[in-house]
Amino acid sequence: MAIRDLEITGKIQIDCEDSKGFSQIKYRKVIPNSYLSLMRNNFSGIPNSLRLPKHRVETVERFSYILKNCTKGRSLPSDVKEKLGLKKQTTIPLSPNRLAPTVTTNPDDMIHYSEPRTLTVREIARLQSFPDWFEFKGKYTTGGLRRKEDCPRYTQVGNAVPPLLAEAIGGFLITLIKASHVN
Repeated sequence: MAIRDLEITGKIQIDCEDSKGFSQIKYRKVIPNSYLSLMRNNFSGIPNSLRLPKHRVETVERFSYILKNCTKGRSLPSDVKEKLGLKKQTTIPLSPNRLAPTVTTNPDDMIHYSEPRTLTVREIARLQSFPDWFEFKGKYTTGGLRRKEDCPRYTQVGNAVPPLLAEAIGGFLITLIKASHVN
């Protein structure tokens, strides 16, 4: 539910605003659930980092197979990884109605729950509880040694403490501090 409004299905695709040669969905507002209301928080603009992945045909076929044949919300079993020639430790097709797994810096650790693709930076940011007004800057991905020079968007989101978690911890600490000053 957290990313349903960012699905490709039924949306118009336009040229990506910040990445030449890529596309993104033409964002339109939907009737929000309580989480989307929190993420939108009266933001009337268009969230950034909506760039859609460009997968090879074989990758889309592999993701389609996974979505059709594997349990959503669970890491792929060893036999499926072997059959598909996947050497990754973890690949999880998301479930639309279950909690998402821990967000990482690798966009291909998770597969969208209904579309054969990885998630956009904005979708991962939503899972991390970043509000839609928050902008990510820089390259989307980098490889190998270039990560020492650039911190790509997927890495920015994957390495971040989720804002709602940080707020909850901060609130708890304030309560502890106030309680310690009463005595």
